[in-house]
Amino acid sequence: LTLLPWGLLADRIGERRVLAGGLGACGLLALAIAFVDEFVPLVVLLALIGAAGASVNSASGRAVMSWFGAEERGLALGIRQGSTPLGGVVSALALPAIAEAGGLRAAFLFLGALVSVAAAAGGIVLRDVPADSGVEEAPRVLRDRRLWRLASAGGLYLVAQLAVTGFVVLYLHDERDLSNQEAGGVLAAMQALAIIVRVALGRWSD
Repeated sequence: LTLLPWGLLADRIGERRVLAGGLGACGLLALAIAFVDEFVPLVVLLALIGAAGASVNSASGRAVMSWFGAEERGLALGIRQGSTPLGGVVSALALPAIAEAGGLRAAFLFLGALVSVAAAAGGIVLRDVPADSGVEEAPRVLRDRRLWRLASAGGLYLVAQLAVTGFVVLYLHDERDLSNQEAGGVLAAMQALAIIVRVALGRWSD
C-alpha cells in the first residue's frame, strides 16, 4: 500500500531522501518494537515497519532506472534485488543465536541497529541523478491498465516467495525438529542461492 506513495515522493524529492528517511524510520520503529510486550501494538509497529521499509524498493528502483542504460539495467536491478536475500542471509544466520542469548528484544534491537546503519549509509552514498522526474505524467501513467496488470502479476509471484521465506524456519523447527540455528542455516542457503540467481537472470535479461 505504500510503494506507490513512496515512488511518487521519490519523483518529487529524490531517491536519497526517500531511502534514508524511510529506512531511518524503519530502524527507529524496530528499536521501539523491542520494548513492546502487547500483541496489538506489536502488530501495528510491524505494519508500520513494512510501510516505512517499502521506501527502499521505490527509491532504489528509480535510482537504477536513472543511472543505467537499457542494456545494463537487468544486471543492475538483479544486484539491487539481491539486497533482499542478502538481508535474509544475515538475519537467518544471526537472529537465532541473538534471540537464544538475549531473547526477542535483543533480536529487534539488532535489526533496528542494522537498518539504522543502512539508512545512514544510503544517505551518505546515494546521490540523486538530475533528470526529468515526470511527476506531471503520473496521473496518466496510473490510468494505464498495463501497469496494473504487471503490478498484479508481480504481486502474485511474490506471494509464494514471502510464504516460503516467512515460514520455512518455523516449519523446519516445528515439523522437522531442526534447531533454530539449523533451520536458519537452511534459509541462509536458500537466500544465498537467490542472490546468485537474481544477478544471473538480470544479466541474462540484458
